[in-house]
Parts: sequence; C-alpha cells; structure tokens
Amino acid sequence: MPAPDSSPRRVRATRNGIAAALRRNRTPSPNATPEPSSADQAINDVQALLLQVSFAIMMIFMIAYFIFRTQADRKAEEQILELERQRITAALDAAMHDAESRYGLAVLTTPGDDGSVLYNPDACIEEGRLTDSPQLRQAFCGGAANASHDFSDLLLLRRTWIDDILSRAGLDQETLRPELGEWLGSSVDARLSQLKERVRNVQFLSAAKLQEYWAAHPAKLDNPTVQKLLDDFSKADEQTRLLLAPEVSAAIRAHCLSYLAREAGTSMLP
Repeated sequence: MPAPDSSPRRVRATRNGIAAALRRNRTPSPNATPEPSSADQAINDVQALLLQVSFAIMMIFMIAYFIFRTQADRKAEEQILELERQRITAALDAAMHDAESRYGLAVLTTPGDDGSVLYNPDACIEEGRLTDSPQLRQAFCGGAANASHDFSDLLLLRRTWIDDILSRAGLDQETLRPELGEWLGSSVDARLSQLKERVRNVQFLSAAKLQEYWAAHPAKLDNPTVQKLLDDFSKADEQTRLLLAPEVSAAIRAHCLSYLAREAGTSMLP
C-alpha cells in the first residue's frame, strides 16, 4: 500500500475543501438581515410612493375640512348677527312708535305718499289761537311737555333708549357684539334726531300759522310792542319795510312761540 501524501500542498488543499464544505453547510443566523432582491426593492419603492400619495390626499381632505368648517362657522356667525340686528330693528321701530305717541306726533301728523311726514297746522291753530279740541290740544301740549323734558338731557335720553331697545330685543349690553353696539348707537342717534326735528317742525309750523294770522289782524295781538311794530310796518314805505322786515318777523315769531309755550305750559324746542 502506498504511503499517504503528506506534502504541504496536499494539506492546504484538504483544508480549503473542508472550509468550503463548512461554508456551504453553514445555517444562516436568525438575526441576520438578508439582502433584498431587486423585485423586493421595487415593491418597497412603490409602497413608499403610495404612502406619500395617501398622506398628500389626507392633507388635502384635512385642509378642505378646515376651510369648510371655517366658512360654516363664519356663515353661522353672520346669521346670528343678522338675526340680532333684525331683533334690534324691530325694537327700534316699537320704541319709535311709542315715542311718536308720547310727543303727540301720532295724532298731529300723517304719513305722506312719498314716505314723508305731514302736519297741517290748520287743525291746531284756529283764528289765531290754539285749538279747543281736547284730543288735538292734549297731543300738542302733552307732546311739547314730554319733548321738552326728554330732550333737555340728550345723553340720558340716549342711554334710556339703548337700554330699552336691548331689553325689548332680549339682548344684553355686556355680550352685545361691538359692531352691533356701534350700529345701535348710531341708529338711536338718528331716530332721536328725527323725532326732535318732527316735534320742532310741528311747533314752528304752528307758530308760523299764528304769525300769518296776527300779521293780518294786528289789532287782536295782546302784545303792545309787537302790535306797534306791525302798525309801523304797515304804514311804512317800501324801502322802510325792507329795513323793518327782519325785526318785525323776529318779534312776531318770538311772540308766537311764547304764546304756544304759555298754552302748553312748557318751552318750545330750540
């Protein structure tokens, strides 16, 4: 039997063969991460892209939802604001109606076809004196007294109106929206100005009717000073009348307003 070959070359070959066999038979470690194949990598890329697309779509829907909620909240706020404005408007109209009765305007004036308010002084002034009709006399005298009292303190009157209107509308000053508060204040100012002007027109037109009558019948005047001015005016020439006209007009107007004040028991509005 030939002797085994124990040369270094033979030994190395044997060792290399054994190492290769061990590598072929080695069991993969359970914790080892296998390298992905090209197909797996492509799937991962597609999944990542789909995730990004899904996230973008979700963001679009979230933005759209928030926009919708914001618009819905704004619309609801506008509806509440408009509802409260309507309630205040109704309260303003009711307060205006009550004030017209308080100042005698509901009896003394009538609405015109064009929306204006008409007053016929012939109904209150008869033959150079205030009418004896109980209803008309009470409307004129009572209204003048109430107007003189109320408009003597405009700030207090304004505050009273605002409190009354908020109470009628069922709203509270503390929770009233600022824009509604400003609008209410300007609306009250406009209504009070309108009322005062209407009362003043009634009084001035009544005074003008008296002035017209007394200018035509100076002998019926109970004021000697004004009576003399009218007498001088009637006897003067054209040029002198032009000079006397402002003085005579102011004097007789003041006398007419004084007469109405005595009859009403209160001063006329300035």
